[in-house]
Amino acid sequence: MNIYDSIGGVPAVRAAVDDFYTRVLADARLATFFTGTDLDRLKAHQRAFIAAASRLGATSADGNREHAGGCPAARVTGESHHRRAVSRPGSHEENQ
Repeated sequence: MNIYDSIGGVPAVRAAVDDFYTRVLADARLATFFTGTDLDRLKAHQRAFIAAASRLGATSADGNREHAGGCPAARVTGESHHRRAVSRPGSHEENQ
């Protein structure tokens, strides 16, 4: 069994991505980075990334072949990018 299947496959990835963007958009400091962004398209890219990272050569959570490409939110950097990890044990900032 690959990582993708062990975490629950399509339903789990879809739920995790939806929850992630719900939390990000609820934070006024992060939400501004996504103004004017096609969230359905962004979520599809995120699901494809998770599928690619957890099972090479598989289809994405949307049933399409995975593809390489840049992150639509590439302008998110620094403190904003790592905001969700702050104050969690083992977070990126704690390890620096």
